[in-house]
Amino acid sequence: MTVFDTVSAAPDPPDPQAGAAPQAGTAPAAPHLGTAAAAPRPGARPRTVAVVGSGVAGLTAAYRLSRAGVEVALFEADDRLGGHAHTQEAVGRDGRAVPLDTGFLVHNERTYPHLVNLFAELGVRTRDSEMSMSVRCDGCGLEYAGARGPVGLFARPDVLVRRRYLRLLAEVPRFHRLARRLLADPGAGEPSLREFLASGRFGTATRHTRLRLTRDDAFGPHYAETLRLWRERFTERSPQVAALGFDEVFRRMWELYLAHSEAGFRTGYLDLHQLLLTRDEDRP
Repeated sequence: MTVFDTVSAAPDPPDPQAGAAPQAGTAPAAPHLGTAAAAPRPGARPRTVAVVGSGVAGLTAAYRLSRAGVEVALFEADDRLGGHAHTQEAVGRDGRAVPLDTGFLVHNERTYPHLVNLFAELGVRTRDSEMSMSVRCDGCGLEYAGARGPVGLFARPDVLVRRRYLRLLAEVPRFHRLARRLLADPGAGEPSLREFLASGRFGTATRHTRLRLTRDDAFGPHYAETLRLWRERFTERSPQVAALGFDEVFRRMWELYLAHSEAGFRTGYLDLHQLLLTRDEDRP
């Protein structure tokens, strides 16, 4: 597996000294990174696959591909591997350095089968934990922890007499029923979330709280322009991409992906909005 710095797009030279510390932009010689690819069939040309980003997903993909005999080129802009999974040192009150692990550490066996298999292969131990979302807002008085059942939903006794809060809770199961019905209907099309909420006559944040939508910035056109620039520069550098060992199928696939995404943002099929909600002091 070869690791590239996305700024220079050139591989670092191999370290001639065995056991030397890895340099920035190179893959440490650790077995779990898949540095030793399986031998290809005699006479077969090994496939070359690019993996962009060395987070948990990128490293896992690179590891699996390299074990399957694929030549992997891993592109990473940072000077380290791991992405969000990172150990940082903080200074404790006694002046000693305390290592702190950061990253998304929760998974389940049903929707993360490949990650579970990887943990088993690497001997990584896991333990059961609770994953839930809780909210507390001193401004509007909202407080709940959904995973705790009635105790969490009614963490504050005064919400029992707040009709807007009770209506909001009642709409949650109705939302799920209509969503499942929509997914099961092949002729329902693909309405946006706003259209779905409007057709179901669901309440919004402006109806159930003192929040009012005061700004809605659409970033679709900006994304479309960025994708256009990426596509044009990728096409212009087609000879360099080919020199790295990526075939025409790979190049055409990425051109199609970038063009399709650009068209989606230009037509509004894809979009991204940033909403600004401000508190309405005049509402009870």
